Amino acid sequence: MEEMMEATRGFHELPREVKGDYYSREIVRKVKYFTSSNMYELMYADWRDTLQCNMSIEHFDPHEIPSICRDITMEYSEHAHKLGCHFVCIVI
Repeated sequence: MEEMMEATRGFHELPREVKGDYYSREIVRKVKYFTSSNMYELMYADWRDTLQCNMSIEHFDPHEIPSICRDITMEYSEHAHKLGCHFVCIVI
C-alpha cells in the first residue's frame, strides 16, 4: 500500500505537461487523469486530482498506465484481485 501511495504521489508531482497526456473526462478511456469529478455539480470548489485506471475492462494494456506507477499498480491490482477472490470464497 505504501509503495502504491508513493508511486501515485510521484505521478501527481510530474510536470503538468506530462500529466496532461493522460487528462480526459471521456468515459471510454481506461486510464485517465482528471480534476474534481463533481466540478460542474457543486456551487463551490472541491478540488482534487485523480488518476483512474480501469483495469477491469477486457484487453487492458498495462502500457497505458504512466510508467512512474505502472509496475506497482499492476502488482497492487493483482493482490486486490486475489483478496477479492479469497473473500468471495469465504463468504460463499
